[in-house]
Amino acid sequence: MKIRHLILALCGLLSTFISVAQNGGQYFENSSVKLEYLGGTSVKVTNKQSCTASIEVKDNLHDSTLVIPGNSSGIFTIAPALVSNIKVKARTLTNCGSPDYGWVELTLLCLPLNFSNVSTQYLSKSDQVLVTFTVSDAINVNRVEIQVSFDGKNYVPYGIVPINFMNPNQTYKYYLTAVNLRAAAAQNK
Repeated sequence: MKIRHLILALCGLLSTFISVAQNGGQYFENSSVKLEYLGGTSVKVTNKQSCTASIEVKDNLHDSTLVIPGNSSGIFTIAPALVSNIKVKARTLTNCGSPDYGWVELTLLCLPLNFSNVSTQYLSKSDQVLVTFTVSDAINVNRVEIQVSFDGKNYVPYGIVPINFMNPNQTYKYYLTAVNLRAAAAQNK
């Protein structure tokens, strides 16, 4: 099968925090638990209590319970199928005798970016597609997610490129493997 058309979406992602209207409204942390985005699909969950606690953590697609020692952290992995506008929520199930402080929430939003250059090139020797792009304004953006579509309507996540927002107008390169693109195209039929 030959790929004739490939549509790319480049999406800049920023970790932001929103309040949750439960038990007085919480943010990305309270007295019991704290959430921090580490990039990619990793969220650091910190147990701020002195005892070992069970912490319920959820994203848009799945949830789990992490058992974290007092004043320590664990990692929650975001469901790989999620693309943008991801919400991660956490709350302690074990509270060292303290009251329930409710949910804390971390939201990752897709932001508009200014690209000064975007190009693709098929590399026949390696059977890859090289995507090259320059981000002209990347303030507060920590990654660009590459999504592919074969019909121009449905996009699937393909890869993530970390962005150095301290260095504007930097050019980034990403290689899409043609074998993986063909497999994704076959699944979209």
